[in-house]
Amino acid sequence: MASTNVNVDGKAECSPVNELVFICILYEHAKKGDLQTSTFSKKVCNNPKLKAKYNRLQKKHREFSKLINYTRFRWDNVSNIVPAVNEVWTSTLR
Repeated sequence: MASTNVNVDGKAECSPVNELVFICILYEHAKKGDLQTSTFSKKVCNNPKLKAKYNRLQKKHREFSKLINYTRFRWDNVSNIVPAVNEVWTSTLR
């Protein structure tokens, strides 16, 4: 039986591959001009589940951007992680 990941909001998570496909589809729509400010037009986001997934991805992006804007954090492109000593994580997550 396949396991399902659940995020902190209690929502089932997509697999990383499915999430990447979803992001690529959204990117293609953005290139075609289907993006209105920071939301997609109704013709693109008329499915409530897709809209909810898009909103969760936006939230993740905002949280990630906020994290790496701290002066003691940086993104490591080689390892694809945000390396920091435990004391930095502890003080930030409080």
